[in-house]
Amino acid sequence: MNNTANKDDKVEKPSVGKWVVIISFAVFMGNMMSFGVEKTFQYWEQEQQEAANAAALDKVSQEKARREQIEAQARQQLIDAVRKSK
Repeated sequence: MNNTANKDDKVEKPSVGKWVVIISFAVFMGNMMSFGVEKTFQYWEQEQQEAANAAALDKVSQEKARREQIEAQARQQLIDAVRKSK
């Protein structure tokens, strides 16, 4: 009776080959997740840089339009002054 109890209690342990496969798979998955996070961060950085560039370009465009408007007003005032002096 004691002999049969020992046979039932035995639990099969995974072999070394199975452990190597499991550990290799875990390392592979860790590397893939790390690669994915790195690519995501690079994409986010690129998006942030593009947004900053677009904002800077908008600011420059607004300043240029404002400067052109001031120049147009100055030209018009000069034309009006010349017309009045005649």
